[in-house]
Amino acid sequence: MIRLSIVIPIYNTFQYLVDCLESIFAQDVDSELYEVILVDDCSPYDENVIINTYQEKYPNVKYIRHDVNKRQGGARNTGIRAAQGEYIMFIDSDDCLVYENTISILLKCVQKYSSIILRSSSFISFANEKSYLQIKDIYLKAVSCVSLDFIQWRMSSMFSCSVCSTLYKRDFLLDNNLYFRENVLFEDTDWVSKVLFYANKIDIVDFIYYGYRQSLNSTTRGHTLAAFEGNVEGVIETYRFFETVKLDDSFREFLYEGFIMNVIGILKMSRNYSLKEGY
Repeated sequence: MIRLSIVIPIYNTFQYLVDCLESIFAQDVDSELYEVILVDDCSPYDENVIINTYQEKYPNVKYIRHDVNKRQGGARNTGIRAAQGEYIMFIDSDDCLVYENTISILLKCVQKYSSIILRSSSFISFANEKSYLQIKDIYLKAVSCVSLDFIQWRMSSMFSCSVCSTLYKRDFLLDNNLYFRENVLFEDTDWVSKVLFYANKIDIVDFIYYGYRQSLNSTTRGHTLAAFEGNVEGVIETYRFFETVKLDDSFREFLYEGFIMNVIGILKMSRNYSLKEGY
């Protein structure tokens, strides 16, 4: 039985992909318990050469290449549809799992707490030039978990729009038709809020295992017009969603104030963006 499907969108991360995959295949669990779905979103580089090597070595690797570029949201949707695991985890192809016993710990947690969503409270940032071999470890501490509803989570310091550092029950995503917006940047801004709103509970585990590479080359961190527009659209889509659902008035006011602060923050950042591409 496949317990976990790991979905990895791939585009222009040739130099980091081996690090990402090594962190997964170094895990101390039987390969029959998880699958790795690599979705090549029409990358112009030679990631397929790396992928072929891993496919020959590991039977739990699935490789899917898009005919047209759909950006990260489209690649993740392809992974959701192809997944056969009880749970889905998203990993960006320049990131990694820091601990070699990450998957075994997470699978024990979702079984113990019957989780729909199992989310880490944070992630581990590491420098762009560092390799997985320089940060990998074995986690030896006890792990505990706290369950929150959406309002408690949204109003806490653990609020984050990141889709990573989280396990999602696959049937829950499919039953609620929870797919990403495609062909856009910041596709996760509204998706995370929708998913966690529809979940009955959010289990927050005090196990920080996701290694986030601080790459200046990422599509969302670059100061491009597309990134600016995607950021704005993500905030607007989130607000539109909350307008369609039933919420307590005080919580709605809290969200509205947060929306205003998001807009102000985007406007402040706008001075870093080019007014048109190429400038």
